[in-house]
Amino acid sequence: MTLPSAQSPLPHLQRLDRTGAEAFQRASTTHGEWSLEINKGGHRLDVKQGGQTILSIPSAHGLAILTFKHAAASFSPDGETIISGRSGDGMMAYDRQGKNYDRQSKRLGKFIGHEGNVTALAYSPDGRFLLSGSTDQTLRLWNLNTRELLVSVFHGAGGEWVMWMPQGYYAASGPGTELMGWQINRGPEREAEYVTAIQFRKALNRPDIIARAIQLASAEAAAKEAQDGNFRLADLLTKPLPRLRSASPKANAVLAGGSVNLEILLEATRAPVKLVRIQVNGQQIAEHQPEQGGFVPGALNFTVPLAKGRNAIRVIGIGESGETTDHIVATHDGDGDLDKRGTLHVLAIGVDKYPNLPGSDLRFSGADAVAFAAAIQQHVGSQHERVVSRVLVNGASAGDVPTAANILNALGMLRQTRETDTVVVFVAGHGVNEGPNYRFLPTDAAKQSAEGFLSASVIPWYAFQEAIESAKGRRILFLDTCHAGNSYNQRLSSDSYETNVIVYSAARWDQEALERPDLGHGLFTYAVVEGIAGKAAKRDSGGPITTIALRDFLVARVAELASKLGHQQEPQYFRGRDAMDYVLVGAR
Repeated sequence: MTLPSAQSPLPHLQRLDRTGAEAFQRASTTHGEWSLEINKGGHRLDVKQGGQTILSIPSAHGLAILTFKHAAASFSPDGETIISGRSGDGMMAYDRQGKNYDRQSKRLGKFIGHEGNVTALAYSPDGRFLLSGSTDQTLRLWNLNTRELLVSVFHGAGGEWVMWMPQGYYAASGPGTELMGWQINRGPEREAEYVTAIQFRKALNRPDIIARAIQLASAEAAAKEAQDGNFRLADLLTKPLPRLRSASPKANAVLAGGSVNLEILLEATRAPVKLVRIQVNGQQIAEHQPEQGGFVPGALNFTVPLAKGRNAIRVIGIGESGETTDHIVATHDGDGDLDKRGTLHVLAIGVDKYPNLPGSDLRFSGADAVAFAAAIQQHVGSQHERVVSRVLVNGASAGDVPTAANILNALGMLRQTRETDTVVVFVAGHGVNEGPNYRFLPTDAAKQSAEGFLSASVIPWYAFQEAIESAKGRRILFLDTCHAGNSYNQRLSSDSYETNVIVYSAARWDQEALERPDLGHGLFTYAVVEGIAGKAAKRDSGGPITTIALRDFLVARVAELASKLGHQQEPQYFRGRDAMDYVLVGAR
C-alpha cells in the first residue's frame, strides 16, 4: 500500500512478488555489535553487545510478568532506541543505554492504540515512522519520536480496506467504509447504538486530512489545521441522526405488477429527515423533499418501479448531521416498469482553450468530447426511446462554449430526468486541487493571484457530484482530465459506492492521462470509442457490451496504447453497491 501524501492523496494497493517484498524495511534485532533476544517464555528481552548480555528488560513486574510478554522487538534505524511489541500491553520504547529497566528508569514511553498483542514491527528507513501489526487485526502507523498514533489500517476480504485517524477522519476503498463504525454508550438505561462511518461520510471521508497527517507526522496537527481546532469526533457522534425503516414490502417478497408500494416509517428524532432518496438496483428512482422543514414522523408511501428478477430497494434518509440507510431485497416475477429504457442523456464537456491562462491550452479535449458523444449516441442510444445530447466544446455556438456558466446550466438540466433514463457525463480538461477540493477549469478560468483562481471562473467538483447524485435513472461518469484519478479519486471510491454512481476514470491518481497525436485523442477516450463501437464485446462475438465488459476492455487496451509510448496508464472503475452490470450496447 502506497501511503497517502500531499502529492498522492489515496493509497494504492499492489501485490508484491517475493523479490519486491524483500526490498522493504523490516524489524532489525541487530545493530552493529548489538543484538536483541527474547527469551523462550517472552518474559525477558536481553540486550547484547558482542554476544554478551549487557542488560535485560523484564516484560512486567511482580505477578504481572505472568500476563505480559515480549512478542516482537527491534532497534530503531539509529540503534539508540529499542521498541518492544508486547502481549496484552501494547508497545514500549526504551533507551538502549539504560543500566536497568525498573518501573521508572529509561522507559522512553508507551505507544497507546492497539487493542491486541503486538506481534510485528517495522521502521521507515529514515526513522520517522514506526509500523506495527497486532492480533487486533490492524496495522498502525506511528511517529517514532513522539509516539503519536497517525493512522490505523484494516485490510478486509476482497482487497477492501479502510484507513482512519484517531480523530475519526478516514479514507477507504468503496465497500471499505462499511468496515468501520463506533459503538456509542447511551447510558445504563438505553441500549448502545452502533453508528457507521457511512452515516457521517460527508464530514469524515477526508483522504486529504489523512494525507496531511502522514506528511506532518502528526494526526493532531493535521486535524487542527483542517478544522481550526473546533472539530471533535465525540461531538459529531452525539448529534442525532435520521431514523427510518422500510415497513413494506417484506424482505424476500415475490412481487408482480411492474411496481410496488414502498412504505417507510420515520421515527421522531431531534434530526428530522429533510431528503429521501430511493434507489432500485443502483438506479435513482426518486428524490423527495418536504415543502418546508423536515418530514413529519410517521409513514411515507411511494410507488416504486421494479425490474425483472432481483430488486435491491434502498432508501436513504438525509438530515443535517448525517444520513441513515435501509434496504430490502425482493423478487419481481416477469417484466417490470424499470426494465424500460427511456431517454439517454449525454453531456460531454471538453475544454481545449484557456485564453486567460497562457500556456495551458490542450490539444484533444474537444475532439475527445465530440467523439465520445457521437459514439454513445450511436451505439448506446439504440437501447433507448430517444437521445438528448449536449456537447460543450471550444468553437461551438455561444450557448455550448464550455464556460463556467454554460457548464453549470448543463449540469442543472440533469435534474429533468426520469427513473428509466440513463445519464452519461464525460469531462475532459484541466483541473486543480485546492486542499480537499478539486476544481474543474472551464475555458473562462482566470487567476485571482499567483496561488488561486477567481471563484466564479472555476467549477467546484461538488457541483458535478451533486448534479450526478440527484439525477434519476442509471448514472455513469467518464473522467479524462489531467491526473483524472486525482480529480475525484480522493473520495471517488467510497462516494460512488454509496451513491450508486458508476465511474470510469482515465488513470490512477499518480499517472498522467496520456494523448497520442497520431490518434488525435487521449488514449482513454480513444479506447472508450473503440469499445463502445463493438470491440468491448466478449471475444468480438457481437454479444452485448456491459459496464463490466467495457471496464475489462479499457484496462487492457489503454495499457497497450500507453506501452507504445513507453508509459503506463491504468484506467480506474468504481461501481455503486447495488449498481447492476448494465447492458450499454445490445447484441448485434
